[in-house]
Amino acid sequence: SAISLGNLDSALTTIFDHHTTDDIRVSNNSWGFGNSFDTNVTEAFVRANYSNAITAMNNAQANGTLILFSNGNDSGTTSSFLSGLPVHVNELSDAWLTVASVDVNGLEASYTNRCGNAADFCVTAPGGDFDTDGGIYAAYNGSTTDYQRLQGTSMAAPHV
Repeated sequence: SAISLGNLDSALTTIFDHHTTDDIRVSNNSWGFGNSFDTNVTEAFVRANYSNAITAMNNAQANGTLILFSNGNDSGTTSSFLSGLPVHVNELSDAWLTVASVDVNGLEASYTNRCGNAADFCVTAPGGDFDTDGGIYAAYNGSTTDYQRLQGTSMAAPHV
């Protein structure tokens, strides 16, 4: 497969097990990897390689967690791998949202991955626009007083 993600099953399992034990209600995820959805990946591949993570995500959702993933900034026609996971693991789709981005005019941002195959569980939100000065005003990393304008689906997901 084109996806070589090392210990992703273990990392996801650890994270989503904490969602259950810590009673987390909304999980906002922006992992910044994976390009558009790999159509060569099958349900069998995902279930075989991420079975522990799928169980942990199911448990978190059964405990009341809504899982959101930013959709990616590759201008793709489909979701990224993690944001589109319920395409292959259908039982995750009822408590899962993939978030695409719109610009300052409410139009699809030029960089956002489209909902595509994740349309059944995809929403849009303001994420700013790389092509203009428009961006989402956010706290600057490492500072308690400085802010900057940022763009991307990572900025859109918290709006949801």
